[in-house]
Amino acid sequence: MRNERQPATLQVQQVEKSFGARKVLRDVDCVVEPGQVVSLLGHSGCGKTTLLRLIAGFERPDAGRISVAGQLVADARVFVAAEKRHIGYVPQEGALFPHLNVYDNIGFGLSKGPARKRAVEHMLELTGIAELSALMPQQLSGGQQQRVALARALAPGPRMLLLDEPFNALDAALRATICQDVMALLRRLGATVLLVTHDQHEAFVSSDRVAVMRDGRIVQFDEPARVYRQPVDVQTAQLVGSAVFFDGVLRDGVAQTALGPIAAANHCDGAAAVRVMLRHEQLRLAEPEQGRPARVTGIAFHGHYSSLTVVLEPAPQAETPPGMGGADGAQDGAAPAIEFPVRAHYPFDYRIGDRVGVRVLGPAMIYEPQA
Repeated sequence: MRNERQPATLQVQQVEKSFGARKVLRDVDCVVEPGQVVSLLGHSGCGKTTLLRLIAGFERPDAGRISVAGQLVADARVFVAAEKRHIGYVPQEGALFPHLNVYDNIGFGLSKGPARKRAVEHMLELTGIAELSALMPQQLSGGQQQRVALARALAPGPRMLLLDEPFNALDAALRATICQDVMALLRRLGATVLLVTHDQHEAFVSSDRVAVMRDGRIVQFDEPARVYRQPVDVQTAQLVGSAVFFDGVLRDGVAQTALGPIAAANHCDGAAAVRVMLRHEQLRLAEPEQGRPARVTGIAFHGHYSSLTVVLEPAPQAETPPGMGGADGAQDGAAPAIEFPVRAHYPFDYRIGDRVGVRVLGPAMIYEPQA
């Protein structure tokens, strides 16, 4: 529990923002505690970057309040300029000054004198780029440019750091490495960080909490594991990880599905017909007699696993509750083929046409049917 004398680094309360007739943010609430790393996760256009810009002081909210370290910085009457908020900001492309070398980019905005020299040299060592100090931005790789941008943002000793998809322009392999290195550094420093990303893996591995945004609202704000395992709705479930959905009928906390009875992980008010969500790791292949019998109809090799498309064999009529549909992708008709992917790990000894059994591990999240 936070010491009551130490205010939250960031508190956003009922913030709204429109551009013309388009409402971008709606009643946004968010709290970031000292030393926390929080990710804003969502599709492009959901309002993540706009929220970041309001916190940084680049835009003014239409309604609501924003406080930093207990100081009100924006509401209907107050607006503290960006340069007085003591917030570090790293944009998507790093935005280094092309006419300044690495050393001067990091020192930009610091008062001249011995303190500036010490701060820049400390940042060069801390971010592992001391040997680059005399180079110009155009001589740097994408990863090196992001390290310089990070060093520049950290040099003044900000209250918190805002990262606006800082690894987005990097290729996949470099992105993962740079992200891991940067977040490890920020953890060592005890920095308070708000990271904007549309990559759920990046959000999960980097953060203490994840704020899922959709249509200008934060729809879920929780620990990464809970966001993944207990998403608040179907759209959030699809955003944060691969999943398979089945139709079912809920009775006494158990969903009757084409895969058999599955315990519900949550309560679904007043719903009989439901949508049942399973993560791929909850589906296991077994011998046909040890699970729901199915047949392999497709195989895709992914390196460390294979994705098998399976079709359930018809169940006895008594096993299928009236009115039950199948998994996403099932065909319309009286007896739709229930087809879905299941991951298989080493050894990859399955072939198209093989009979298998499908087992379910653990409870499933239950949602009301979509309109």
